[in-house]
Amino acid sequence: MMSAGLGDLENIDPDKAIADAQRKAAKLSGMQEELSTVVGRAESSDGHVKAAFSATSGLTELELNPRVMKMASVDLAESIKKVIQEAAQDMQAQLNAQMRKMFEGEGENPMDFVTDPEKSDAKIKEIQDSLGNALNDALTEVEKMRRKLGL
Repeated sequence: MMSAGLGDLENIDPDKAIADAQRKAAKLSGMQEELSTVVGRAESSDGHVKAAFSATSGLTELELNPRVMKMASVDLAESIKKVIQEAAQDMQAQLNAQMRKMFEGEGENPMDFVTDPEKSDAKIKEIQDSLGNALNDALTEVEKMRRKLGL
């Protein structure tokens, strides 16, 4: 078996990589239902506007205290939008916490790549560099073989 000079590729165990990927996919699939039950909640500082938000249904609850009828429509609209945004943020924070817990000790949390574009870009660059180095090493080995064979 000729693996010398293949850089990072020679250290990869394909069976282990496939098994890890399948295990993580199964774990994600199993968690999908659990994550779909996450509901973010928020309320205005005066307690007159309350909202609940889920990833599967969006806004699931909106509760308005009758006292909001005394508010200016512009102020009420702003309060409702703010509470809905806060409920969505609460839901996202809960999802992130569950994903961190789920992937604890297993390396990187996939949600980090969604919420942190810099981390995502860095990982893509790392993979590109690794593949580029492995390809260059393989081409170097092919060139050495070509020379040895006199081609």
